[in-house]
Amino acid sequence: GVTTAFYESKLPAGAPVVRVMPNAPALVGAGVSALAPGRFVTPEQLKEAENLYQTMNNDWRSDGGKAALEKLITRYPDINRTGCAYLYLGQVTKGEEREKNLRTAIEKHGDCMYGDGVVVGAYARFVLAHHLKSAGQADAAKVLFDELKAQYATAVDHKGRLLVEQIDKG
Repeated sequence: GVTTAFYESKLPAGAPVVRVMPNAPALVGAGVSALAPGRFVTPEQLKEAENLYQTMNNDWRSDGGKAALEKLITRYPDINRTGCAYLYLGQVTKGEEREKNLRTAIEKHGDCMYGDGVVVGAYARFVLAHHLKSAGQADAAKVLFDELKAQYATAVDHKGRLLVEQIDKG
């Protein structure tokens, strides 16, 4: 696999890196995730990042949850949870803000994963495509749906359902 040191070498010197590694059973919704802090992450930073994420996770549509995600993004822009944060914000915001959050999730955090096996880049494409389709941008939506079919044929949602099987249903 890719090491934490690899990610550290790609970021500015001293950037804190925390990898979240879902185990294989997570793909079927029965697993756990391990946090793997890099050498520049203090125990306090790790705890704060996870607490911010869990604040949102307890009530993800609340103003407090949204504020916690925004703080997480600002303080820890390069950790796995940040990709999840952008995706969550993309689901609870509207208009241009929604599109910006989803595009950031795709472009900067596309390889991040949730503990249940959901790939941020795939799910963000799915959500953004439906958003664009409902906004009358069918051609842009089709591009994203085609990317899902070609690059993420086995990607799932949080209930373990294949995204590609839901394209025409949403």
